Amino acid sequence: MNDDVVLLTGVQRSGTTALGACLAESYHERDDLFTVNGKLLYLLQRWLTDDDLAARHLRSDEIWHALGRRRPIGPATQGWLAQVDDALRWAAQTVADAGWSGNAHELAAEILAASYGGHARRWGEKYNESMLDVAYLEATVPRARVLLLFRHPVDVARSTERWTGDRPWRPSDFQGCLSKWRAWNDTALAALADSGLDVLAVEHVRLCTDPLTRRRVADFAGVTSAALESGLRRPEQPAAEGDLPSEVDATWTALMSEMEKRR
Repeated sequence: MNDDVVLLTGVQRSGTTALGACLAESYHERDDLFTVNGKLLYLLQRWLTDDDLAARHLRSDEIWHALGRRRPIGPATQGWLAQVDDALRWAAQTVADAGWSGNAHELAAEILAASYGGHARRWGEKYNESMLDVAYLEATVPRARVLLLFRHPVDVARSTERWTGDRPWRPSDFQGCLSKWRAWNDTALAALADSGLDVLAVEHVRLCTDPLTRRRVADFAGVTSAALESGLRRPEQPAAEGDLPSEVDATWTALMSEMEKRR
């Protein structure tokens, strides 16, 4: 598996899509590939298990259906989807015909490599739910760099409440949004503490306003600082500190502490 992999994640409404779009454009300019909401890694976690391999039945159709329901955005998306289709068909046929001698993580790594253009190609993907199972990331792409973007919980909650569209998993009130923000970040922080992955935690406002933070993110992701500037906007009214529920404030403090480790 290619060592040069960057995974961007974070709670929804934290700025991950905007940052992912910047990375996708920069990767594309250098003939590399970064997907935004491609979610292939997440779907392989759900639909490719050791039990599936024992039954010699890889549900490639389920993975493909999920990819097509909400298509990824960014340059080279259509070509990437074609490569994913080829990789899934190869993997499913291999499992059905002769079985797979390794484990599910190893087959998932091969599918990812083929989908992103081969073992030598530099690639990455942005998907929010990746932060919910860090152990899977480490087992499947053990040398990946994980960029965890976080945003003040009040800003996230306000933005989530304004979010439109068919999203039945969206909390229905402000306190629910805060609780979900805390649950996701607590899960990621606990897992990352025991992980050997290379992780950079970055706060959204600093990314948008501080050149040194952008430079640190650019170096980590393997792009130029200029590649990040055009797609990131300064927050209009960032949330004031304080007045958070104590448990939410504790998570916010832990995230800020995680970021300071690399300053």
